[in-house]
Amino acid sequence: MAAHLARIDNVCYPWLKKALPGPFTVILERSVSLPKIINDKRRELGLRIPNCPLALDIVKTYGKPLAASTVPEITTPDGGQVLPGFGWEVSGAFGHALDMIVDLGEESPRTETTIVDLTAGTPEIVRRGAGDPGLFGIT
Repeated sequence: MAAHLARIDNVCYPWLKKALPGPFTVILERSVSLPKIINDKRRELGLRIPNCPLALDIVKTYGKPLAASTVPEITTPDGGQVLPGFGWEVSGAFGHALDMIVDLGEESPRTETTIVDLTAGTPEIVRRGAGDPGLFGIT
């Protein structure tokens, strides 16, 4: 399915095999076969395959990828900023604009993925997060 969305060549495939599923988002060149319904003209896309059985089962059951964006930080009652860790926090801040929220009743780790750009053929860290960049040979 990923190969229908993005161009995965022999250079980036070994990196993807090592890191996914996992706490990474990889930036790849989008495939020409990416559905037009996405209505996005950018040449790249972020591909994320989480190590989450529920998310993987949803994709497998429906046979289509999920389109998602990173949930931004929310303001806490004391004025701080934090990533939402519960479904009710996501719902309160963004529920008006979402089709579905899956809340398993447990707090998520409140960590962002590590973003790795593979469009140039060699891995480049865009954002450090939960994933170990060492899997891409980066320290």
